[in-house]
Amino acid sequence: MAVKKIGKIGELKTGDIVFKAYDPGDSGYDLPDRYKPGGAYYDGDLNDYYHVGVVTSVSPFQITHMTTPTVKVDTKLGKWGYYGKLTLLKSEEQIHEFLKQIDVLKGKNLRYQKNASGENGECDCIGLIIGALREMGIKWDGIHGSNFAARRRITQGEVSPDPDTVVPPVTGTKATVVAESGSWVKMRAEPKTSCRLYEEIPVGAEVTIVSPGEEWAKVNYGRFKGWYMMAKFLQVGDAEPAPVQPDEPKYAIVTAKRGNTVKMRQKPSLDCRLYDDIPVGSRVKVEEAGNKWSKVSYGIRKGWYMQTAYLNFEEDKQDG
Repeated sequence: MAVKKIGKIGELKTGDIVFKAYDPGDSGYDLPDRYKPGGAYYDGDLNDYYHVGVVTSVSPFQITHMTTPTVKVDTKLGKWGYYGKLTLLKSEEQIHEFLKQIDVLKGKNLRYQKNASGENGECDCIGLIIGALREMGIKWDGIHGSNFAARRRITQGEVSPDPDTVVPPVTGTKATVVAESGSWVKMRAEPKTSCRLYEEIPVGAEVTIVSPGEEWAKVNYGRFKGWYMMAKFLQVGDAEPAPVQPDEPKYAIVTAKRGNTVKMRQKPSLDCRLYDDIPVGSRVKVEEAGNKWSKVSYGIRKGWYMQTAYLNFEEDKQDG
């Protein structure tokens, strides 16, 4: 594969992209399910890449990367364990320009901020790469904020899987709609957030992936065939996401497309016959937010359950 383990510093050249990664079994290893066998993006690589940088000089040796609180330059290899070629750069001239733009961003004294790409004085580790490419007029179409996306952009067109590695088919894979906010998620007729033709799908619904993608996946749901949903809201596999434990009291507004009330049940099951009807528009306290059910309190009912799809979390906007 195009991402290789670093044997010695002499293997690296200016413009190379380098990674820190946890190997399977290492403390801190937390590879998302979508990159594991059966996941939509599994390609045989099970390393958990958690940081990315750029080799900006080989003599003297320098790796430039973005970390808190700002841009940093490493002069030793340290924990940088993997490297690859950014396939978006097709010539020595482009590599030279890329390094120039990295240097420009470094000189701006950027502050570290997750999911920022060099604009407004803020940046994260992959954002440093995105920002430099953007200044060159090159479009980045990977998932921003994901070092896995950087790896995939490096390996695009260069992946040569081991012939003994069985990569399961991804077309036809079932996925569960997920969102930490517990809100509905939009499935759109076109793969862009500006598309106004959409259907709202409840969290917990099962869709079929027709064509996976880094940012958007084409899915089937009911009578809607070949529509698009943002990949970050799709979970492949049976694992239930860990419940969100808010640091401060969290509240939500009861909502429903039909009817004037929503059932709040003593147990997280539709078969539970002990319930109260809560008026739409009521404000409930969220004790634990989960994928399908959330534990809420309302009036004298403490720690009862409501389907998360009917909760509109106050500090969160609708996803998708």
